Amino acid sequence: MQSTTVPIALDGKVALVTGGSRGIGAAAVRLFRQAGARVAFNYRSARERAEALATECGGGAVCRAFAKELDSATAGRALVEETIAAFGRIDCLVVNHGIWPPDDAPIATMDGQQWRRTMDVNLDSVFGLVQAAVGAMQQQAASKGEVRGHIVLVSSTAGQRGEAFHADYAVSKGALISLTKSLSSELAPQGVYVNCVAPGWVDTEMAAPALATEAGRAKILRHDSVGASRTGGGGCRAYPVPVHPMGRIYQRRGAERERWRGAGGMTIRRVGLLFVWMLCGGVILSAQATGDATANAEQQKVKTLLQQMIQALGGDAWLNAPGYELVGRTSGFYQSRPTGAIADFFDYRQPPDKERVELGKKRQVYEIYIGDQGWEITYRGKRAIPKIEMDDYLRRRDHSVDAAARVWMKDPGALYLYGGQEQVERHLADKITILSSTNDNLTLDLDANSHLPVRRSFEWRDPLYKDKNIEGEEYDDYHKFNGISTPFSTTRYHNGDMTNQRFLYNVTYGGAIPPDMFDVDAAVRKLKK
Repeated sequence: MQSTTVPIALDGKVALVTGGSRGIGAAAVRLFRQAGARVAFNYRSARERAEALATECGGGAVCRAFAKELDSATAGRALVEETIAAFGRIDCLVVNHGIWPPDDAPIATMDGQQWRRTMDVNLDSVFGLVQAAVGAMQQQAASKGEVRGHIVLVSSTAGQRGEAFHADYAVSKGALISLTKSLSSELAPQGVYVNCVAPGWVDTEMAAPALATEAGRAKILRHDSVGASRTGGGGCRAYPVPVHPMGRIYQRRGAERERWRGAGGMTIRRVGLLFVWMLCGGVILSAQATGDATANAEQQKVKTLLQQMIQALGGDAWLNAPGYELVGRTSGFYQSRPTGAIADFFDYRQPPDKERVELGKKRQVYEIYIGDQGWEITYRGKRAIPKIEMDDYLRRRDHSVDAAARVWMKDPGALYLYGGQEQVERHLADKITILSSTNDNLTLDLDANSHLPVRRSFEWRDPLYKDKNIEGEEYDDYHKFNGISTPFSTTRYHNGDMTNQRFLYNVTYGGAIPPDMFDVDAAVRKLKK
């Protein structure tokens, strides 16, 4: 088996991949094994190929192929039971199998048997697989808050947008998207996370009849509900339908960015990688390890944009600034409406993790942050900042533009994704996403001309309620002081609602902040005078 560096360990975990003897499924099987998981997969008729793959991946003790045609709920349940009998548990389920009848079938003349056959394989068997897997996962011991299992359902862009003359296939795949949305809310509180990925045309054996000729590819474009945005032969990207923990992936949009395989696009291996990453906490391979020239170019493009951002912000002067002071006014909002809370502030920062904020014209309230601790100081004394507020502060600090340059770009296991260009307020911006080796995510929109950041966003999931949150900041009105560019306008958003606006009056970049500025007891004594 090809050796590949996978920066997480799945030792002790068991994955079941349906349709695993070829194409995307086989890529997923190999990736799970490279991560250390034991893997079961099924095949319908390609016995020699399936057994060769199992042998390549370590043999029956760690990788086992089952002859099973998945054409009913009963067959789906039986495959899960065989997996558990072989390996004792199931932690990850990739529902990858399916059929796509290659001949055009207008709805007026479609044979009822074709419709029933497509639903049996693409939908009914999925019910049995998921039902049995969830039942097993729920019985597996886990401490409070621990993950019991992951499920990824493989849909299709046809399930999102429809496909002319293949309504049976499109309906079955659209149902999987709805099933994902239903189960994600139902199962997350029990520690079972459900996601979905919707690939476009990928150059596999199932798609080969349609992609083999120029006429076939032209017909795909002609029949597609949205035209050329769903091209074939691996040219389309895989569109995640994420509802539980995973980093955001922004995919290229538009016909000008969608190409056939020869020009680079979604390879079988990259789709398989996406499954493993969604399932098990961030399996990330370097572009070099994938051997994908397109991924290599994408990684380098994003790294170049990040270096251009650093230079636009001030280069070494910005990176090495020992301390600085921001003076301005902040305003609070709730659901994008002003709350009436307005205050002047004097903000002293010493990278990477010290900050002191003095609030009000008379500076009667201080907030001091050192590392992962924070205090509020008034004339009454000091108190630790409540955990929920401290967690919010640390999330924002750890996903700041400053952290992107100082921390994220130094992560050797990070994956860089380019999301194309989009309009952010009045700016045409390049969208880039960094996925860390710990499966965290950070997205930056950089002005296409100046390369200055105009927006920063990230996603996180509430550990108690399991709901997903999106935090964002938009930056505008840059001014340069001592060679360092600083936004004088910052607007903060939570799940799309404005929560805060900050406007600066002045910025001072100088030497290090005096140590006593971060002395909490000294601050208490000063305010009590």
